[in-house]
Amino acid sequence: MKIRLAILLRVLGFTLGGIMAVVAALAMWVWISFDAEHTAQALTRHFKDVHQRGLLMSQPPQLSIWPRPALLLKRASLTEAGRSEAFASVTQLRLELATLPLLQGIFELRGVRVTGLSVRLQRNRKGEWNFTDLIDPPASAGLPEWQLRLERLRLDEARFAIERQGGNERILLRGLQLDASLPASEMAGKLSWQGELSEAASTSELKFRGDARLKLQDGLSSGSLDELHTNFDGNSHGLQGATLQLDAQRLLWARYGREGSLADLQARLRGAAGAQALDFNASAPDLGWLDETLQGRDFQSTLALRTVDGQSELRLNLPEMQATAPRGFHTAQARFDWKQQYGKTLGSEGQLKLDLYAEPLSGLLRAERVAGEIGLQHPRLHTPAARARLDGSFSLQAGNNELTLQALLGEDALQLKARLQQLWPLSGRFELGATRLDVDRLLAEARPSNSLPPLTLPALDQYSLGGSLKLAHLRIGGVEIASLQSPLLIDKGQLSADGFLARIHGGEVSGKLLVEPASSRVSLQGDFSALPLSDIARESGLPLPLGGQASGSYRLGWLQQASQAPLATLSGAIRWNLTDATLQGVDLERSLQELAPAISTGRMSARSPAADERSELGSANSRFVFEQGKLAVERIETRSKWLKLGGGGQADLPRGEMDFSLQAELLPAAPRELTALRGKPIPLRLKGPLLHPDLRYEPGTAKPTASPAKK
Repeated sequence: MKIRLAILLRVLGFTLGGIMAVVAALAMWVWISFDAEHTAQALTRHFKDVHQRGLLMSQPPQLSIWPRPALLLKRASLTEAGRSEAFASVTQLRLELATLPLLQGIFELRGVRVTGLSVRLQRNRKGEWNFTDLIDPPASAGLPEWQLRLERLRLDEARFAIERQGGNERILLRGLQLDASLPASEMAGKLSWQGELSEAASTSELKFRGDARLKLQDGLSSGSLDELHTNFDGNSHGLQGATLQLDAQRLLWARYGREGSLADLQARLRGAAGAQALDFNASAPDLGWLDETLQGRDFQSTLALRTVDGQSELRLNLPEMQATAPRGFHTAQARFDWKQQYGKTLGSEGQLKLDLYAEPLSGLLRAERVAGEIGLQHPRLHTPAARARLDGSFSLQAGNNELTLQALLGEDALQLKARLQQLWPLSGRFELGATRLDVDRLLAEARPSNSLPPLTLPALDQYSLGGSLKLAHLRIGGVEIASLQSPLLIDKGQLSADGFLARIHGGEVSGKLLVEPASSRVSLQGDFSALPLSDIARESGLPLPLGGQASGSYRLGWLQQASQAPLATLSGAIRWNLTDATLQGVDLERSLQELAPAISTGRMSARSPAADERSELGSANSRFVFEQGKLAVERIETRSKWLKLGGGGQADLPRGEMDFSLQAELLPAAPRELTALRGKPIPLRLKGPLLHPDLRYEPGTAKPTASPAKK
């Protein structure tokens, strides 16, 4: 038995040895008969004749036998079609071949390993890619037939540059590694990838990795990825510490990706944009594409933005996405909802219904019919919210976003036209206007009071906007403004209106407005002419004791904070002249007649005028200086037909009180009843409420009671 077994093993050994010798001899014959020069010439001729591309090789292809047969290509590059610019280059390309078919002269591809691949993918203005001629190429004489039965696919240190021709958009994938194991029995296996992504036009820098189960059919032209998972980490488009997770149950493709579908897509993005925390979620149970068209159903997304003192939530729902030729999709039932809340008092909400058309590959988003409403919430607005109806249209595409919207506030219509270079952060030009805008209709209290907190300033540091404001008629704070025109600029965290012009009851106010949210400061400076103070005081409810036509210049500033009233922080100066001047709350002629006995004897006296009293002052001029809500007047001069006044004083505007010391001088045209007072010093003091002060005769107080700081 042992002898028979020994003989059997010996025979088997001889047989196997003979086979191995034959295989080795055949392999040696294949290696010796391989014509590298002929192969190089055939490859070069193929790319030149079929694709009009140049193939450059530092050395001819090599056929390696050990450890498995493989065709090696080192330091080669391929040019663009019809041009000399490089399309792709590779440090080493290793094509692993099946042994037995190779012995018969058949190239059966079993594995691919690419090291140092660099590719520039470019899309022209017509939307055509620079690699389409390499997909499904026609057969070329001189090249052997290839059979594809991939078992291994590996990519090391690959680099892809994706560009748009004629533009500055450039996406860079570098350090890309891809590893696929494909069992030959079912052509399915595991796939993993990792790398880095950046954009030349921004500071985007992302690292990514992912994995899936891969199945190929018909070579590489069709296949599927099951249980697809991809993660991105880094900074992108102003988003810091971003993490993006993409998951899908199945990705199918055919015709080299020209058509395919995604099942159960889930996406989640988190990060920080300045002081805002961002959380974005999107889902779609079914998405499909054919060439450049897209279709699907029930796409939903939610974007939440949170800060220390507020949060915003935006929702988009596309119930049905219908493919539109030649590209993109259309949905007539899109819905957009949002809700914002700042603290406990300020917020907005609304919804829009859109007839939406989109081209995802070109980045175009267009809505021809937009309809909905918006609601604003604030203690100074009507409760529970001031609402406006919206309608209009918009077209959004990278670098060219156009919006035309109209907001209906009761009977008023506010129009907005904008052309934006980017949507986040906002950047571009706009025009805002209305034939009539009644702001007071929205307010719970048309005239400011201390019972409600003032409006606070929104953060503007991320915006860069320029435009204009044109209002044919405006009512705000009770004041009727015949027209208001102004350029507007939002830049570097500030809002400025340099060159505004408002016409009020035949008068004009012009100048510059500067709003600085970072410091909560608002400043105004400019000129005014022929302003009717009595009309403005009557409409606004402001405690203005002086009336007449005012002209002059101003420089004012205050803080717009929720913790205190703006009037209490008012600082600056106003230099003014009055014609047809009046003083409300005091009849000087009547007062002097009643005080005449005391003036004649030089003893102190006082009277409380009636609320409806007034005096004609003729002309008046002065310079008012404000400091933290306090008014100081160094010199005021008035001159009527019969009386000249001069002096100064101070006022507490938040409390509505005044204290002025004046020197009165009777002129020749004084009333007969006051003739006895001519030539006498008449020191007077106005003290008490701004609109109803007491008038006192105080001998020895001819000088002003206050001397303001110089401004």
